[in-house]
Amino acid sequence: MPIAFKASKVGSKYIYLTKQKGNRKVYVLRADSESGQYLGADTGRSDFVNPHVSFFGAHGKGLVAVAPMGEVVERDKSVRMTGGVVAHSQDGMNLTCDSLRYQDPTELVHGEGNVHVTFPNGEELEGASLDWSLRDGHIAVTGAR
Repeated sequence: MPIAFKASKVGSKYIYLTKQKGNRKVYVLRADSESGQYLGADTGRSDFVNPHVSFFGAHGKGLVAVAPMGEVVERDKSVRMTGGVVAHSQDGMNLTCDSLRYQDPTELVHGEGNVHVTFPNGEELEGASLDWSLRDGHIAVTGAR
């Protein structure tokens, strides 16, 4: 029998979810509300309203992303943000896209749809998708125009 749950922020107290690997934080998700379902080991799924996610790379590089909706799926260890994502890195890179997905096993952030990246030096790229490795900081934009 599934276990369903709902939680909402109270005043200025948000819902928080933290993912760690050993002693290193991988991400911290903050949201206005959460609803989810748990059926057993590796079957949980949670939906979030107004998620604000801080991703932490292995070498101190990070990315903060916000969107209207988000979900965390335990089975594939992913975070997906939808409805128009706005993100920025600690070194001044800005990103907008339709959706963003983080895959924990590969530590890869994948942005899709109307990808627009502005780098600190003023260079801009637009394309269909973006892959950013939080392990080494490598960024690739495909379908660049």
